[in-house]
Amino acid sequence: MSPAAAAAGTSVSGTKPVIVAYDGSEGSQQAVLWAVRHAAKALRQLVVVHCWVWPFFTKELGPIPEVQDSGLRRAAESPPRD
Repeated sequence: MSPAAAAAGTSVSGTKPVIVAYDGSEGSQQAVLWAVRHAAKALRQLVVVHCWVWPFFTKELGPIPEVQDSGLRRAAESPPRD
């Protein structure tokens, strides 16, 4: 999708895309699955927006000592949970 089409809220085919947000929660996983099916049936593009609360519990964005696989980089590189 071109930036102009995205800004206008329309897909290349002229119809509005199906937009769904994903934050890693079970509810958002179900929403993505529903949106995939709906977009396929409606022949529309799918836009998945990844969102989360910025880690405000600590100023450190890197790995936390003694916590395996912690930090934003590891979270960003991890596939969605099933």
